[in-house]
Amino acid sequence: MAAAGAALAWRGLGGWSKLYEALGIDRAGAGRTVGNLGVKIDRDVVVAEPAERLYRFWADAGAQIERDLREFKRALESGRLAA
Repeated sequence: MAAAGAALAWRGLGGWSKLYEALGIDRAGAGRTVGNLGVKIDRDVVVAEPAERLYRFWADAGAQIERDLREFKRALESGRLAA
């Protein structure tokens, strides 16, 4: 128990973790990182349209995708799509 406490204290004071090093994770921001450590946004886009129009666009696109998926499912179930 004391060894675990000492290891945690060493980790907290030093900011270095053998596990993180093995996984290639650098929480200090320098060096390499491995895996998806969150969302990274590189830039933003401003859309100069009313919110109602944008909502309608995405709602219509979503409805079309739903229709296409239903048709695709029917085609799979009927055997019209053969590999």
